Amino acid sequence: AGGITVSAAAPIDPGSIDAIATTGLTVITLPAIDAVTTTHHGPMSTIESTYQALFAWITEHGLQTVGYSRELAVHCPPDQTEWITELQVEVTAAV
Repeated sequence: AGGITVSAAAPIDPGSIDAIATTGLTVITLPAIDAVTTTHHGPMSTIESTYQALFAWITEHGLQTVGYSRELAVHCPPDQTEWITELQVEVTAAV
């Protein structure tokens, strides 16, 4: 009877937090980060090349990644070729 923890992010109205909490969901606020971002157009099956280009840009500009990346689903119609996903990678100056 074990379970798994699933995390998902969505923008919510701060006034809705109490109502959402009654559903059994836990609401957390993601911390602000210094990030490099880009936009991926198309299905998730092709996202690797966008990440590769983003990481190359980060390296070329003397930065290094910190922690985990974030993905924000901006537009997800039934046709996956029209999907738009924002990639956010936390960075700091390379040492």
